[in-house]
Amino acid sequence: MKKILFLVILIAFVISCRKAMHAPQENNKYFPAVKAIMNSKCLGCHFSGGDWPGRPIKFDNDADIVAAYEPIKKSVADPVTPTNRRMPQDGMLSATEIDIIVKWFNKGGKITD
Repeated sequence: MKKILFLVILIAFVISCRKAMHAPQENNKYFPAVKAIMNSKCLGCHFSGGDWPGRPIKFDNDADIVAAYEPIKKSVADPVTPTNRRMPQDGMLSATEIDIIVKWFNKGGKITD
């Protein structure tokens, strides 16, 4: 019985540590994680070069990302409507990525958030 209880506690501890490694804590800055998401999932379409420059929003630099904090949150977290498309076009972000963007938005959507 003690071995089973120890194993359950150990598994719970490992799971909580893994979650803590992947998402910022409430007192940390979210912008670095948001920027990483934008760079890995959005720059394929939303950059100044290429066939569709900017499409119509570009994320070439930090100021571009911050200026679009509302559309970013709407396109990944808000309900889909005829005027609100889900992004990225080739699939959804993970629940963790969406949560990071929403928390960044709720803090104000700034570089310092």
